[in-house]
Amino acid sequence: MRECLFPGGRNGASQAKWSQDMGEHTITRVRSADDTFTLDRTVKLEEMELEVTNTAKIDGDKLTGTMISKFGEIEANGTRVGAEVVGVWELTTTSDRCPRTRLMLVFSDLTARYKTYGREIPVTLQLKDKQVSFETEMKFGDRAFEMALKGKLDGNQLDGEITTSRGVNKFTGKKRLSAFVGIGTWEFTRETDNGDVRTSTLKINDAKSGTYSFRDNDIALDSLSLDGDNVAFKVTLKFNEREIPLEFKGAVKEDALAGQWTTPRGTRDSVGKRKKTD
Repeated sequence: MRECLFPGGRNGASQAKWSQDMGEHTITRVRSADDTFTLDRTVKLEEMELEVTNTAKIDGDKLTGTMISKFGEIEANGTRVGAEVVGVWELTTTSDRCPRTRLMLVFSDLTARYKTYGREIPVTLQLKDKQVSFETEMKFGDRAFEMALKGKLDGNQLDGEITTSRGVNKFTGKKRLSAFVGIGTWEFTRETDNGDVRTSTLKINDAKSGTYSFRDNDIALDSLSLDGDNVAFKVTLKFNEREIPLEFKGAVKEDALAGQWTTPRGTRDSVGKRKKTD
């Protein structure tokens, strides 16, 4: 089994980690452009060292590509781990009193935020054979309660049990299909005072990471927030010795991302158009 992780790096750089049952794998270079990426790695198997290049096209949660080494070229495809559980879930428990609905926001690295009683609890999910689970501790003043969730995935349904010191409650969960609608690639175009047209690109990879591209510079987003249709983030542009902080707040409506950019010079309205390749 092979597993490759692609967390976002600082300043827009890409990072990766390759795990495999056999050999020692070291990533030497990662490049990405639009919906494709290329990854170079060195493989050590006992006394042998091998250079391998993986090239793949991203299509939603699928990778389609090739693996190239001195032994030739072979097909190499992949599937995002945990894609079926990533998103926003509404979990409704039943009890003798009344139904109670809680939210669980799950990110691509299977970390999550479990919202209950007006607070967000960070948790890390375990996912195996469609079984989802986590354990955490909730504190109310000086009191602490252990809590465990176990459920089974069935498409956009997640059903199971929540166990605390007070007992066991069954829950039914439904995935919000409209979760994180800001994910994708957006193009912003504006005309300057002298008539020049400038285009910048915003790429939101998931609920935690993305890049802003301007004048051939890819800068990692800071403080990215996706909440339903709303999108907000900060980014710092660098021109020689100058640093210009930008902040964006907007909302998605169909294929447009409308909002405001705030800079040291003031605030201006802007609308980004979703690229049809997403």
